[in-house]
Amino acid sequence: MSPKRKLSKAGKSAREIKIQSLLRHDDLPATVGLVKEVRAELVAKIDSLDHRIDSLDHRIGSLDHRIGSLDHRIGSLDHRIDSLDHKIDSVEHKVLSAIHRTQTLMEEQRGENKIVLDGIKSVMERQDRMDGEAKEFRETLQVLVKAKDRTSN
Repeated sequence: MSPKRKLSKAGKSAREIKIQSLLRHDDLPATVGLVKEVRAELVAKIDSLDHRIDSLDHRIGSLDHRIGSLDHRIGSLDHRIDSLDHKIDSVEHKVLSAIHRTQTLMEEQRGENKIVLDGIKSVMERQDRMDGEAKEFRETLQVLVKAKDRTSN
């Protein structure tokens, strides 16, 4: 083949195809400068991620501290609730004791009231009996007074 001979696009020589395939972007070899730039970019991204992770670690530490504080406050509230439970139990025992003492006093008063009511009943029965006897005595006296009046006339 002569050097001046032109080939059609379909008829390209193997050398030209090889040169064209070498000229593709993905097939070009990387230069040291390009590799250094890519490395610097990757290092910068890694550093950025490290800073973000450090920031998140700091925020998590802050949240852990706040949770610890809340745990302490909850523990304090638990102790206060336990203390109030004990006080309520104590008051409940005192109230129950007062109720039992009141019931005992009421039973005792009921017994004393029964004695007094029995005495009053006895006095009233005696009064009724005396009233009956007094009525009989008056009736008898009236009969005797009328009989004496009849005999004296």
